[in-house]
Amino acid sequence: MLIIYPPTVHWDFMIARPQQLMSAFSEQGDAVIFCEPGTHQEKKMKKIKDGLWLDYGAPLHQWAALTKETKRVLWISYPGNVSKIGNYDEDIIVYDVLDYPDDDFATWKPYVQELLEKCQIVLTVSKPLFNHFKELHPNVHLVRNAVDYNFFANVTADDAPMDIKQICKPIVGFYGALAPWVDWQLIEELAVRNPSISFVLIGPTIAMKTDSLPKRPNIFFLGHKPYEQLPKYAVHFDVCMFPFKKTRMTSYVNPVKIYEYLALGKPVVATDLPEILELSPHIYAAGNREEFHGYLVGCLNNYDNNSVESRKKFALENTWAERVKQIKRIIEGY
Repeated sequence: MLIIYPPTVHWDFMIARPQQLMSAFSEQGDAVIFCEPGTHQEKKMKKIKDGLWLDYGAPLHQWAALTKETKRVLWISYPGNVSKIGNYDEDIIVYDVLDYPDDDFATWKPYVQELLEKCQIVLTVSKPLFNHFKELHPNVHLVRNAVDYNFFANVTADDAPMDIKQICKPIVGFYGALAPWVDWQLIEELAVRNPSISFVLIGPTIAMKTDSLPKRPNIFFLGHKPYEQLPKYAVHFDVCMFPFKKTRMTSYVNPVKIYEYLALGKPVVATDLPEILELSPHIYAAGNREEFHGYLVGCLNNYDNNSVESRKKFALENTWAERVKQIKRIIEGY
């Protein structure tokens, strides 16, 4: 197959499900063309690795020279790309539903119905999304997020980056978008109640101003870090946290970072969203702020090596390679 991912996100920015799946497809013998967004003065293709190319506005005839694959799958995760349908001589359209079109993603709503009418396959990252979309399309499948296990599990604590090396232990950490759906009030409350704990947050600020973030002496914002560096930071977290607000939008999420935290063997304390509860044998799902605080302190005081191995085992069973095998069966069965 030739998998085409139309212009949506940059290949090297906040590596998540789209980049991970496209990479895993190429590793399993499929050809992938990942289209970079923006206007490009030089129309070209750039090979990332065997089977995977970045497209900078190159004409379709250049694609034909790269691969002999004839079955073309247009892979859409941003509903606004419904306008791109028909541009790539595609045979199958897959709508990979990452988020519910509400709250911060409400602008997606006008495009979703048209995309559902035109696509042949719908994939959803969470059970709540599956339950919603199965009423709207005849061919809907649950394909949760996953982890690049070896990339995270094999990192060591040697050569700590200087900015985290200077922060006092214990460290409770989070990486990802610093966005309105993060429960900033909870984080500030935890920092105030636990002045001897360092709270480290890594990631770009999205849809909010930096000066609106909580300011406490034991809260550290280290900024956006390249994906390649994330394990080198997260391995120094004593506890990983996932402090999301409970909204309609967040009730549909299945966080990639949870699988990555578990691959590191780290204890995880998270807001008890529906998909978090599905993972609760392996993480601590907090129903309120008091529970969140209790689990966090408990994790810091009770380190369990058996739990480390259990977390890693779960992560190993949930890799991107396994997800792609599942997806290929779905496409081949269409």
